[in-house]
Amino acid sequence: MFAKMQSMNRCLVVSLLVFNALLARSEDTLSDLARRTSLTSSDSRPFHLQGKIVETTNPESGYQGEIDEYWISPSKWRRSVQSPDFSQTVIQNGDKYVEENRGAYYPIWLRTLVDSVVDPARMLGTLRQSDLGRFGTTGKIATMCKRLEERVGASSAQNTVFSNFCFTDSPAILESALTPGHGVQFKDYKSFEGKMIARHLVSTPESGTTIEAKITKLTPLGDVDESLFNVPQSTPLTGQIRTIQISGEKAQQMYADAPSIVWPTTRGGKISGVLSVYASADRTGQVREVWPLNSDNPNLDDSVREQVMKWKFKPAVNNGAPVQIETILTFPFQTKLENAYHILDDSEARKLAIRMVEPNLSSNPSGKEFTVRVFVDPDGKVGNVQNVNGLPTPEFLRCYGAARMWVFRPYMQAGKPDNFEADITFRVP
Repeated sequence: MFAKMQSMNRCLVVSLLVFNALLARSEDTLSDLARRTSLTSSDSRPFHLQGKIVETTNPESGYQGEIDEYWISPSKWRRSVQSPDFSQTVIQNGDKYVEENRGAYYPIWLRTLVDSVVDPARMLGTLRQSDLGRFGTTGKIATMCKRLEERVGASSAQNTVFSNFCFTDSPAILESALTPGHGVQFKDYKSFEGKMIARHLVSTPESGTTIEAKITKLTPLGDVDESLFNVPQSTPLTGQIRTIQISGEKAQQMYADAPSIVWPTTRGGKISGVLSVYASADRTGQVREVWPLNSDNPNLDDSVREQVMKWKFKPAVNNGAPVQIETILTFPFQTKLENAYHILDDSEARKLAIRMVEPNLSSNPSGKEFTVRVFVDPDGKVGNVQNVNGLPTPEFLRCYGAARMWVFRPYMQAGKPDNFEADITFRVP
């Protein structure tokens, strides 16, 4: 059932954030990590798993589901996934495979969490051991992160998107993996049959949307009804839902109904630049999901998403069968400023703030300043953080993490709460 992914990460290059491997008496590799945290590797023992998925930010939304899996070996297992708009039952028994689907589209958010519940290492994609060095077992817990960047787009418009991987040492396990279109945090690891299994997974595909998966049952599998694995006739490729990734340039060649983006005016941010989104289409080519990536003006994201959601590609075929596609689309934009947001300076912002978090910038000289611009909604929550002053990547990431946790009193305009922007300056003590 798992998609045969065509890598879009071959062009990943190591960013300026240097990964410091821990010195140790013993060392781990990515392969060791994968075996340690996977329920479905060749050395795993049979299990029965049940889990629930829900959007904690809006429990009534369609982002919810249930997982039920019986697993004996990599060649003998059964998985059922239920959600409001899509359900799937897969049975693998030797060289026989059956797939029953209700719904024509297997969404990214659901597939990412389902796959990650049983095998977190799938999120590592094409990450190489040489990108990381080795993990060290130091006898104490430490978190290590690696940030990679990828250039995307065509010659007319190029952008940079990022992947970020964090690991907890002693022993090495995956703490979080964020790649374009897919991102998961792994929490509450507990021992099971010689493995370390994350019982709580969190995905935040966009600001304000948090989807969580929790394992509600995980037990060794004893005697089981063999009829659960009965496969009278294998499902042909044409009846299976598989997904491939394609480049943005390839996607442009597959446009069937993709009108030019109409750029709205903006109340703030840059009026020209580039914007990238992660788009997924079903087997007929109809776009089903669009998630924001890196943008020179995030205020334009929602309009682009609404427009791309109406697009259609030519149906994609792989090995003679129709497939879903995922791709990064990059657009150059040119717009106008209208009814601009009020921009508070650092002093004004701090007077309005009810929660302030300062980043750790101690590696820089005392007194040095770093300024970022935040967008704040009418409820006083920070929506995005812009690097308007071109800060070096390590410093911006620290400022970004701190600024996202700020909370403000509502900013009043004409007696009503309004959006605003603020330049926040962090100073090294």
